[in-house]
Amino acid sequence: MLSVRILRDNPIAMLITVILITYVIVVSLGLIYALAKGLVPASELFYAFILPNSILTCGKSLLEIVNYDVGLHIILVGYEVIVKGYVWELITSIFMHANIIHLLVNVMALAIVNYIVSATLDIRYGDVIKVFMLSGSLGNVATALLTPMIASVGASGALFGLLSYSAIKEYRETNSYTLMVLLLIIFVISSLPIIGYPNILAHTVGLIVGIILGFKS
Repeated sequence: MLSVRILRDNPIAMLITVILITYVIVVSLGLIYALAKGLVPASELFYAFILPNSILTCGKSLLEIVNYDVGLHIILVGYEVIVKGYVWELITSIFMHANIIHLLVNVMALAIVNYIVSATLDIRYGDVIKVFMLSGSLGNVATALLTPMIASVGASGALFGLLSYSAIKEYRETNSYTLMVLLLIIFVISSLPIIGYPNILAHTVGLIVGIILGFKS
């Protein structure tokens, strides 16, 4: 009951939970399918779970198997959205991540934002969800339109929207620059190709959306 109450009262904790569950379910589903079809040997199971975006001996990544072989189409691929009408990819890709490192980085960033926001700001549950989803989906719209052949997953655009929104709210309510400094640090670090190739376009659009919503609230 306590855990249910926490999720009900804390929107960021709820988002973190959904992101973690999505990763486990999608990757597990992909592994079950790949095993059943003989695409992944048992020796690669752990590797595929930790790094589902990496190429396996079958010549495909687990994410590709889930997206195309299983047919879930949860990864954002612009031409699929524009040509085939798979518009749900604009949302589903927010909650899926390329690998365990990508997942943990975004979850830890959300946890940090949650700690700071819950301690200093009074932001309504609905506003958190609205900012997160608008920032993430509009960042994905820009990605689909401007880089239609690039596959993309992750909550980073939505995270930057939520972080910039909170930073603006913090400044307006307390005249503090704490979240603005944190935002700048995270933006710079996340723009470096440390754990892959970051979607800087989605990051930037999400950040701008959060700023606009922060000043409008």
